[in-house]
Amino acid sequence: MLLCFDLMLLFTPTIKNFNIQVDPLNERNTVTSGDLVTGHISFELTKETKVTSITMAMKGKAMVHWSRSAGKGKRRHYSAKLDFFKLKNVILQETSSSISGVGPKLQPGTHMYPFSCQLPQGDFPPSYMGPSAHITYTLTVGINRPWHLSKDTDAQLNFVNRIDTTQPELWAPLTGSNRTTLCCLCCASGPIGLTARTEKKAFTPGETVKIICDFSNTSSRILTPKVTLQQKQVCYTLSKHSHMMLIKKLVNLTGNPVSAFTSNVQNDIMLTIPPSTPLSISNCSILEVDYFVEVSLCARFSHDLTVLIPIILYDPSAVTQPPPYSHMTEHTSQHIESSSVLSGTYLVDTQFVMSSDTKISVGYKPINKSNIFTSGDYITGEITLELAKECKIESLSVKLKGKAEVQWREHYGKTIVTFHKKVKYFSIKQDVIQVNQGNNTVGQGSHVYPFTFQIPAQGLPSSFKGSHGKIQYNLEANLSRSMRMDSKAKAEFTLICSGNPNGDALVMAPQQQATDKKMKLFTSGTVGMDVNIARTGYHQGEGIQVVASIQNRSSREIKPKYCLYKKYSYFAKGKRKVETKDILKEVGEPIPPSAGQTVTRTITIPYDTCVSILNCQIIKAEYRLRVYLDVKYASDPQIKFPIIILPALPGSDEEQKPAYLAYGFGAFANSDMHRGTDFPNNPSTTGPSAPPPSYGAHHMYPTLANLDEKSYSAFNS
Repeated sequence: MLLCFDLMLLFTPTIKNFNIQVDPLNERNTVTSGDLVTGHISFELTKETKVTSITMAMKGKAMVHWSRSAGKGKRRHYSAKLDFFKLKNVILQETSSSISGVGPKLQPGTHMYPFSCQLPQGDFPPSYMGPSAHITYTLTVGINRPWHLSKDTDAQLNFVNRIDTTQPELWAPLTGSNRTTLCCLCCASGPIGLTARTEKKAFTPGETVKIICDFSNTSSRILTPKVTLQQKQVCYTLSKHSHMMLIKKLVNLTGNPVSAFTSNVQNDIMLTIPPSTPLSISNCSILEVDYFVEVSLCARFSHDLTVLIPIILYDPSAVTQPPPYSHMTEHTSQHIESSSVLSGTYLVDTQFVMSSDTKISVGYKPINKSNIFTSGDYITGEITLELAKECKIESLSVKLKGKAEVQWREHYGKTIVTFHKKVKYFSIKQDVIQVNQGNNTVGQGSHVYPFTFQIPAQGLPSSFKGSHGKIQYNLEANLSRSMRMDSKAKAEFTLICSGNPNGDALVMAPQQQATDKKMKLFTSGTVGMDVNIARTGYHQGEGIQVVASIQNRSSREIKPKYCLYKKYSYFAKGKRKVETKDILKEVGEPIPPSAGQTVTRTITIPYDTCVSILNCQIIKAEYRLRVYLDVKYASDPQIKFPIIILPALPGSDEEQKPAYLAYGFGAFANSDMHRGTDFPNNPSTTGPSAPPPSYGAHHMYPTLANLDEKSYSAFNS
């Protein structure tokens, strides 16, 4: 019995009832571009479990696949895949102390964690699930444990695309007509006619379409009117050299018979669209979904007389006007002569790629004097193509990307081991010129293509560059031409993690430590100090006021000293690489033997110090303030305080300086690229919006309670 019980425990899953609950935004439970998706995850643990992290990924993609007979029992397969965006976030992350193996474990029972992630702005197609094709928007949450595969669960989002309801053609009536003569062998009967019209073109699933029909039957036969709602699905390969079309009948209705030798017969037929019908898709390069209302007059032993009326299905919850950059799917550009460049449009330009006949560059418009972005900001820019001659372009696109990457090498005897890891936060793509969409021939001269992205509103770490790793955010333009290598251009921009750290009790909590030490050998007596600082978090350029009560009961003079130093940690393959360096040192006034004093010192944080990074899985930028007493011929007693460096306050004297210049990033200069017309103002989000999470929200940052001297005893001063 005991053995059976042990076996039951062995095969009992540790994680049970793992669910994702997404908060509905409307009655139809749909989401669209720019919406803030919120909810919570819940799971049950059957035993105490160490969880290194809980991650969340949001992906949008389209995929098609079909096959055809290739003769002799063989089949040829066709497929294509498109990725619209990939976003990553961390719901729960292990702290610095838990990395060393002494972190807390999750106890048995039910655990619940909230999450939030904003969908990027863009002209993405709606969700679709059909034969040989699907478009999905998936929210995936993974629980990561040491020596275990990630435990994942998915939730499908019902995505709907926005439609500009101000287009008059959507609400104009549609009319179609057809006539024919019925024949049977050598005998011809009288002509028959059909006219059908709808009151508009745009409908919603579940809506009833009123079809107004006019029939004329001068033949000798009885005719039967029929109405069918048809769905046409067309799948393409990426090159569009192959395609597959599938027509499906969704609804069939039969009207009242039309007697022989009658004319001007009117009949209204009401066709209800099924509520679960997918929406129309016209903005995906590998999948098109269209709908038609087919009205027919059917006669025995003869072909049907048919009229097709195209309609569009849209979602009523996404009827606001699209973002200003939705026209990027069209094949238009602004042709600019060198004499027409306007002054006043300042762009941060970057790398460009130039061949003998083509030059491509990409740039963006700063939104503030400091040229710094935060989560949720809009970034507006332009791609510039300079062509020496007319050129046929297969595609032109731009991506907004964010990633963290570490890499270093270690020697083990004669063996060199490379440690490398990469974390992608998001990748959002906009197609400026799509493959085989219209005329892709671009004339000689300079062409400018504007674009706008919204940076995902999630807990993104700040830009960073160190000796063994970097956190980078950039724009990447890609030009594809037949029989040539793709041309790319990049523009890197600075992102600073924003939030409300001043409202976090842990960041604002004061710190106090004391130490006493007995002198030996060449010095007698004891020395001690009691040191306190007002809080843990300080802004760039702000002064840290250090108040120290020092008791010198020794036989020698002592000096209080202060050192602010950095500690950068890089993580890969279960290893940690540490980089430490002193930022500044200061020396106080000497304290004579057998004396006690209370000294106050203000340590000013340099403006160009990188902000603290505590919400990245593979890179941590941490800071310590070490206060110690310099005693000759003896080891120095010391106290270490963890310091969190926050972005400079707006309006400070040095607020315009980027926060990472000392760590490998260069200052941006004026661009000499060709510039077009002034950019539009940043568009406001068309969906719900909210500021990024606070400093301690969702456990994205380690708790400061674990940042004591014991946790960092391995630091080198």
